[in-house]
Order: sequence, then structure tokens, then C-alpha cells
Amino acid sequence: MAKTVFILGAGASQQAGVPLMSGFLDTARDLLDRGRLDSGDATKFDKVFSTISKLSAVFSKSYLDLDNIEEVFGAIEMGWLIQSLGGVPKEEIPEVKEAIQRLIVRTIEITAQFPISGDPLSIQSPSPYGYFFELVKHMREDSNDFPCSILTFNYDIVLDYTFRYFDIYYCLSEKPSNSRLKILKLHGSLNWGWCDKCNEIMSCDLQKYTSNRELYVNRLYKEGIRSTEIPIGTKISKFKHPRCKNPLKGPVLVPPTWNKTEYHTSLSNVWRQAAKELSEAENIFIIGYSFPETDLFFKYLLALGGISETQIRRFWVFNPDRKLEPSYKSLIGRGIEKRFKYHSEVFLEAIRIIQTELSHNS
Repeated sequence: MAKTVFILGAGASQQAGVPLMSGFLDTARDLLDRGRLDSGDATKFDKVFSTISKLSAVFSKSYLDLDNIEEVFGAIEMGWLIQSLGGVPKEEIPEVKEAIQRLIVRTIEITAQFPISGDPLSIQSPSPYGYFFELVKHMREDSNDFPCSILTFNYDIVLDYTFRYFDIYYCLSEKPSNSRLKILKLHGSLNWGWCDKCNEIMSCDLQKYTSNRELYVNRLYKEGIRSTEIPIGTKISKFKHPRCKNPLKGPVLVPPTWNKTEYHTSLSNVWRQAAKELSEAENIFIIGYSFPETDLFFKYLLALGGISETQIRRFWVFNPDRKLEPSYKSLIGRGIEKRFKYHSEVFLEAIRIIQTELSHNS
């Protein structure tokens, strides 16, 4: 079986209910307006939207798409770095940084709904991810090592929950292992916390966390509720670092912009491993990633990680937005032009196409 790398973007999470980046702030505002938040979260959401209004003054000198969460998150992070954020008082900038992260966390947690079913009742993965699990499971058969790895730009834990029964390797500080499924979350994750005492990022055990919600799930089902959120991101401080027992901070979210200076030390191993996976890949399948102009990081990662003697057999992109095809064509080198295909299918259909292709060529 060829070495395969899956790259997932927001379009993959969309089928699990998480809004796309372009509509993320609209969804967050709807949650606020409909009273879906507690008073603490509502205050933080208000803080973000107040900041966005103040940032409108930036239009006099430069253009920012203040309807796009990626640009707003990136602008706030940069404002925190240089201690200047439009009309926001300097002393309030740390509060705004905390507020934008909370807005992202709660919006994802509320919209990513996990079905409740089975006997005994348990929390299931959203439909498209179940099919993805079966694809990866099939690829793993008759092999001691994983023939694939997954790179994702998404913060949500739908992918992590789907593969919770596998031994997941996040490449944070663990030693390399080919017998574990590599899930490389290039922008961080809702289930990653930061220990400021050990200066280390660690992942929180989703299997253990969700198993403790069994009674809660049964109560929901009796009340006629057939899905639930998994709010691990807002519970990060409940977890402790296993070595020093220090409560974790977080979750760890990296803005989807080119400038990731603050995170170089803590996530460099993840990015380094991602480059290695790309360099060894024979198949690269990109699903639901819009390749935003704000994130040149992926362009550099793909270019530098792709420098190797490995021959690419397939470089396929799956995204319903045909306008992105020229951007991807300009991204790839001439040596793999004939290996490039652009498909307009969404995540579920992409899985079926890939499964058929790989089974015919196994």
C-alpha cells in the first residue's frame, strides 16, 4: 500500500456541524443572540464583537475582512504581540485575546454535535467520520505500521474522537512511532493543554473523558435528546499534567496566519513531522481545505516538505469551490502536474472515491 497523507480543512468539519471560517462569526453571533451561552461566555463574545467594531477604523489604511474569523483571530494575535489593536485600550488587549479563543472554543463545541445511539447507549462520531474510520481501518489491515497519516488545520476533536480506539500519535513530545496513527494538528486542538510549569503541551484523553459522561448521556436520551457536545476545550483546566500535577491552561489554538512565531518552540515537532510525512508521501489527498491567503504556512510546508526522491502518484484536492482550483495548480510543481486532480465532492463522497481508487490499485 502506498504511503498516504490525508490533509483535512474546515470543509471536512462542516459535515459534522462546525461552521466554515467565512461563516464562523455569523454562527457565533447567532449563538449569542439566541441565548445559547452562559453569562460568562456571552460577555466574552460581546468583547470580541465590540473589538471587531473598533477594528473597522483600520480600513482607512489597510483592508481586513472582519467577517472572517481567520483574519480577526490573526489580527488580534498580532495586536497582542505588538501591543496595539485599533481603538482597544492597551490594558484590555489580553482580555480580547482570551475572548477570541473562548468564542472559537464554544462555537465549535456547541455546533459539533455527536449522535447518541447504540446498546448500551454511547456517544458516536458524526456520519462522515465513521466512513473515514472504516477507510483508515481497512488500510491498516495486514500491516503492523500505519500506511497513512492525517494532517489537519481544524481545532475540533471530531477526528480525534473518531479514532480514539487507535493509539493516536500527536507528535507533541512523544518519541517517533510508526505503529501509531499520526494525527498532526497543525493549528492546535481543543483537547490540547499547556503546562506552564513544565513548558509543555499535552493531549487530554478523550476516551477517558467521554466514558465519565455515561450517566449524562443516558439522561439526555431519556429526555428525547439524540446528540450532545463534548466540551473538553472548556474543561482543560480540570486536567493536570501527569508529571508535575499542575493544572493545564488552554486549550492550545494557533491562529491560521503565516506568523506563528509564538508557537515555534512548542509545536515545531508537529510541523517537522508534518514535513516528513509529506516528503515520504506517494498519495496526498486534500479534503475541504480552502487554502486561505492568510496562511502561507501551508505553502511553505508543502514546498519544503515535498523535497525528496519519493514519487508522487496522486495529488488530489476535494473541495466544492471550483474557484480554488487555479490556486492549487499554482501551488504544485511541474513534476507532478499529471498527478494532480481537482474534485468538487465534499468529505463523504471524497472518502468513497479514495476508497475505490486505492482498492483498485492495492
